[in-house]
Amino acid sequence: MPDKNNGNAGNPHGKGHNKAQDMHMRILGATLILTVISVFILFLMPQLIRGESSNVAQRLQAGSDGSSQDYGGEYSIIKLKVDIPCPGHGPLIVNELKKLDGVIDVAFGYTLVFGVTYDSSRISKQQILAAPIFRTYKAREIQ
Repeated sequence: MPDKNNGNAGNPHGKGHNKAQDMHMRILGATLILTVISVFILFLMPQLIRGESSNVAQRLQAGSDGSSQDYGGEYSIIKLKVDIPCPGHGPLIVNELKKLDGVIDVAFGYTLVFGVTYDSSRISKQQILAAPIFRTYKAREIQ
């Protein structure tokens, strides 16, 4: 027989919790699972669909000898460290940079580093660093 003084009233199993606590734990668990799934769908899935995540590291590594690398023609790459609050802001920066005339491609790594491939005959490093988005989120060139 359950002891009515220890909070197990109505709980024949005597496990120290009741149906309301069980329900709260299930709701909490479901909420956490849905949050993780939502983050994946909203932030990671778009890059996977576009195929960007598989070669971001390779594209960023291309400039590992220095802050920019010549691609034989007029294409160069600059690596930027951008002060964004979280990786979820990465696509915002990518989209804004791609709007600049002369920017060919932008690779984003979750270390908040962006590799910007650009046509140096159409846009300079200084013009990229002066992009309007960098008034809000400060950027600096890195090695």
